[in-house]
Amino acid sequence: MNNNNGNNDNKAFLLQLHMRAQQKANEYAELLHEKQRLDMRIERTKEYVEQLNNFLRAEGEEPIQIKTTPQQGSGVGKPGNRSKAFPLRKAQWEGMSINEIIVDTFNASPNVPFDANSMARVIYEIQSNSDLKMVMRNTRSALQRGYRDGLWERADRGKYKAKAIERQGELVHN
Repeated sequence: MNNNNGNNDNKAFLLQLHMRAQQKANEYAELLHEKQRLDMRIERTKEYVEQLNNFLRAEGEEPIQIKTTPQQGSGVGKPGNRSKAFPLRKAQWEGMSINEIIVDTFNASPNVPFDANSMARVIYEIQSNSDLKMVMRNTRSALQRGYRDGLWERADRGKYKAKAIERQGELVHN
C-alpha cells in the first residue's frame, strides 16, 4: 500500500511537471510571436521617421534623431549598475561617478533644489516604482555624503543644491 501511494505521488508530480513545462512552452511561443510583431512595428516606425527626416532635410530643417539600436544586455558592469535588476543610467551619465553627475545637474540648475527622488529620475531610466525604490537608497546616500564632504549645500530638509561661493563680490555656483 505504501509503495502504491508513493507511485501515485510520483505520477502526480510528473503530471504537474509536464503541465508546467507545457505552460512555459506556450508562453515562450506567445512571447516570440509578440517579439516578431514588435520588431516589424519598430522597423515600420523607423522607416516612417526616416521618410519624415528626408522631408525635414529638404526643407532645410534638422532631422529628428532616433535611437537606432536597442539597449543590449543588462548593463551590469557599467558604472552605477549593481545587478541585472538595477535600472540603467541614462546614456549621458554612463562612465561618470554619481558625484560628477550630481554636480553637473546642480550646475545646470544652480537655484533648483533636488531631492533623492528627483535626482534618481535625472540619473536613471526609471520604468516603475520598484525601479525608483531600488535606486533611492543609493541616490539619497550620495546626496548626504556629498553634503557632508562640502560638494553641495542643503536647500531644505532632504533637498540639496549647488554650493554657492562668493568670488570678488559676486555669487558663483561651484
